Amino acid sequence: AFDLLSRTDAVITGADITRPMLLQTKARSAGRFDGRLRLVECSAETPPFANESFDAITFAYLLRYVSDVRATLGGLARLVKPGGTMASLDFAVPNGISYPLWRIYTGAVLPVGGRLFSRDWRDVGAFLGPSIRDFYRRWPEARLLGAWRDAGFADVRRRRLSLGGAIVIWGTKSG
Repeated sequence: AFDLLSRTDAVITGADITRPMLLQTKARSAGRFDGRLRLVECSAETPPFANESFDAITFAYLLRYVSDVRATLGGLARLVKPGGTMASLDFAVPNGISYPLWRIYTGAVLPVGGRLFSRDWRDVGAFLGPSIRDFYRRWPEARLLGAWRDAGFADVRRRRLSLGGAIVIWGTKSG
């Protein structure tokens, strides 16, 4: 968001359910961007914005943490103007030869490496791999892309990054 604000005259609304994240963003942006960055504390499942109020929505690492993926996608879709774009970035479970490497990384490297940094990072390292795996067991890629289409997005696409360990999904709102 900071890069986009620095390069354009866009107005950006940042939303997060976690107050400390918003406070950190507020501190990092203090005195910059001429009031074009608005921060709102809210749940992605029930965002407090008017229908069709955004040209685009982006989010990262969100859908693994909501109780109802379809409802969340639908709620976010209602906020995007027809012809607008929604995009997400998240971790993914890679296929093929990358999968065994990913298993070692998420099963051993992250938890052990996390212990070297701090107790909090140890917990994150131990949590992340199972969280990603469990999400994609419940939401295989084809089902997830279908949920985007069902939410009202056409031309839904995806791109794998980092040897398949990350995924970007985007679509254009119908209408």
